[in-house]
Amino acid sequence: MNDSKLRKYEYTMVISGAGVIAFGVWSVIKAVIVVISNSLGIFGEFYSEKDMMQLNELGITEQGASLLVAVIVFLLLIIDLLMRLYIGLRAVAEARRLRKTRSAYIVLAVIMGLFLLIGLILRPFQYAQGTYEDDILDSAFASGIADMTSLLAITELVISAVMVRRLRKKAGRQETESE
Repeated sequence: MNDSKLRKYEYTMVISGAGVIAFGVWSVIKAVIVVISNSLGIFGEFYSEKDMMQLNELGITEQGASLLVAVIVFLLLIIDLLMRLYIGLRAVAEARRLRKTRSAYIVLAVIMGLFLLIGLILRPFQYAQGTYEDDILDSAFASGIADMTSLLAITELVISAVMVRRLRKKAGRQETESE
């Protein structure tokens, strides 16, 4: 009975690990599409007129400020993608018994899941602050659904990783008792 449960959780880890990686790749692709389709104009909305006046005094134009924000966003997305690659690849390696892995990827997955959860909780408040056009709200809704799915993949991965470790530990004890 434990063998079938173990295989089930290992399979879930592989699928969830691949899902975590896929959502990381999707977030980078989505950001590239947003930046290209808006020609960096959307990032100018982050600055107030007072901020722009201060930036202009420093010799930074609105387009330069938008480019700076875009670079920072892409750097954060690359860090996110690298963390997701680490989590996903470690989970797949552990599930397929390719190498013994430490618990660091599970801890990182829990932290990432908490950040996703906090972001999902704060999202409605963020959009209630201002008046946005319907297409931006539709995009935010779709993005929220993708974030929820990503959170579910991370949650499933963490649960499966814990269960795999428990079942393997239990199976290891049973093997030593039977000898």
